[in-house]
Amino acid sequence: MPFKTVLMNAVSVYKKNFSKLFVPLLLFQFALLLPLMFFTMPGTVNMARALLVTFESYSRTGGGMSVVLYVLLYVILVLLFLSPLIVSNTVYVVNKDYLNEPVSLKQSMGFARKNYGKMIVSYFSTIALFMPLLFVIWLMLSGMFVQGFKLAELKGMDILFIVISAAIGLLYFLGTAFLPYVVVAEKRSGFPATLLSFRYVYQGNFLNTLSKLIFAGGVVVGLMYAINWLAQLPFAELFDLYMEDPLLALKEPLMLFAVVLSIIAIFLIAFIMPFWYAFSYNTYRGVKLDNEKKAKSEWDEESNIIF
Repeated sequence: MPFKTVLMNAVSVYKKNFSKLFVPLLLFQFALLLPLMFFTMPGTVNMARALLVTFESYSRTGGGMSVVLYVLLYVILVLLFLSPLIVSNTVYVVNKDYLNEPVSLKQSMGFARKNYGKMIVSYFSTIALFMPLLFVIWLMLSGMFVQGFKLAELKGMDILFIVISAAIGLLYFLGTAFLPYVVVAEKRSGFPATLLSFRYVYQGNFLNTLSKLIFAGGVVVGLMYAINWLAQLPFAELFDLYMEDPLLALKEPLMLFAVVLSIIAIFLIAFIMPFWYAFSYNTYRGVKLDNEKKAKSEWDEESNIIF
């Protein structure tokens, strides 16, 4: 499917189903980000940065690492147990639009509840497949850094291993891009769904598929980081004060504006997130169609040979 066609289809899906895509994703962002802002000050509406800031703050001030672990545990629980509902809802809406079958938000959320088991099993299957590789990488990295390190002291082979490990992780992540669509549109789950997602991504015109996924991911992630940066930009000094004395920082008049900007930022993040699903879903459909055509062509060739 040509890039322009995928883009136009994604925009069309987003416009026709705005409320059904936006509202659940907005609620998900509030559930994930509002509690994190308690630890990282309003204005830090980015999950990765929230975790890093929390870790940095408590490490610098000598605070208990238990707080960092609580924050990390909360993020993991939200991603694992709330994300499957929201993703199922979003993908169901996009899939029904592709099939020209109108659906209400009540129907899509009802499907998400019924599909929860398949989606969560597929999530854990994806994690389980990655664990052996992650364990090997962790052993190698822990051996390299057991004595502590400085970037300038790393050897060439160490840097190469880090780059390769990061590349493997990225490729694995990209391989799971079509997992929600396989679960919802093809009613697969678990390991078969994960493996089929990898097959769609890496079989056929891989570079074309990769470029589309990178484009959609780049647009969404780039805008999210820009929004996060702009939301906290006016409050740099207040941010440092919050890290040292939260109660004192909360008394500052500017904190009200920081809270308002944070809420606006969360709305904007939820506004751009449906683009990823609309765009990557159409990419998935194009790849699936190509895969089916190839399989039919091979079947016809085999039939001609036999008969």
